[in-house]
This record gives sequence, structure tokens and C-alpha cells, in this order.
Amino acid sequence: MVNIDALLNEWAYRCEKGYPDMDSPSDLRILKSVLKEQGITLPEFQEQVIVEQEEGPSKKELIDLINKVDLSPKALTRIIKVVKGTGFRTKTKDLLAKNGFTEKDFKSGDADIDRILNTVTNSEVDELFKYLETPKALSSFPSRGNLANQLGISSNLAKDLMGIEGTDEGGSNIGK
Repeated sequence: MVNIDALLNEWAYRCEKGYPDMDSPSDLRILKSVLKEQGITLPEFQEQVIVEQEEGPSKKELIDLINKVDLSPKALTRIIKVVKGTGFRTKTKDLLAKNGFTEKDFKSGDADIDRILNTVTNSEVDELFKYLETPKALSSFPSRGNLANQLGISSNLAKDLMGIEGTDEGGSNIGK
């Protein structure tokens, strides 16, 4: 028997705002993931509602919106990161999986993998992929100093990646 309260609590916990929004495609994807983990399947017509929500706007709508809105260089850079990051999604997920990390290892699952991809700029992609091919062991770092500077990737990227929280299955409360 399904515990609805536990299911709703888990869904809310994983949502970015802390509560589910039925109009948010990312929140619906999270619901779909939670249901799948619980072994719950939806009737095809209900599944289709989630798929339709996920489809979102067309490329033309995005281009039209960008042309209508006066965006700062910082905002344009962020948009470019998101667009480029989605293009590297499969390779990034494969490299993370090769090193033992899947969406289940992150507190917000796929949303954290999206955050990694949205963080990586075009110039940082190669250095991130190179690092993920041969990551450094924690024991190889000096006992003192700035960890972000020791990784061999830009310190901004290192800080962004370190800000992503893992799951805390054991209840150890050790932080990020």
C-alpha cells in the first residue's frame, strides 16, 4: 500500500521551492521520478499530461523572447551556459556514472546534474571532462590550502561544483 503522505513529503523535499508546483515541468519530472522509484505507474493519459508539460516552448518562442527582452551581458552568458550545458548532458552523465555518481547520489537528483551542466561554460567543458576522466584522490591534496585551487579546474567552477549537495542516506549531517 502506498503511503501518500510519505510520497508527497519526498516530492516536496526534492522540489526546488520546497513544495510542488503542478505548473512546473521540473516539479512534474521529480514527481515522475518519485513515482518510478516507488514502483508506481500512471495510466497512459496521466503520463501524457506530464510529457506535454515537459515539452515546453519551441526554439522559435525562445528566440522571439530573447529578441524582445533587453538582456544584460551577464544574463546572456547564463542563457548560453544553459543551452551549451544541455548539449553536453549525455557525456557528463556518462563520465559521472563512470566515477560512481548517478542522479541518486545527489540530493536533488537530476536537478543537481542540470546544475552542473548549467554551471559549465564552453571553455570549462574540456577541463571538466579531462578532470572527470582522471579525478584526483582526496589523499593527494595537501593538508592545508584552498581545495578549489588544487583541483586543476577554474576556481569558480570548483566552487560551484562543491556547492552541490549529495544525499544524506545515513543521517550523518556532515554538510556538503
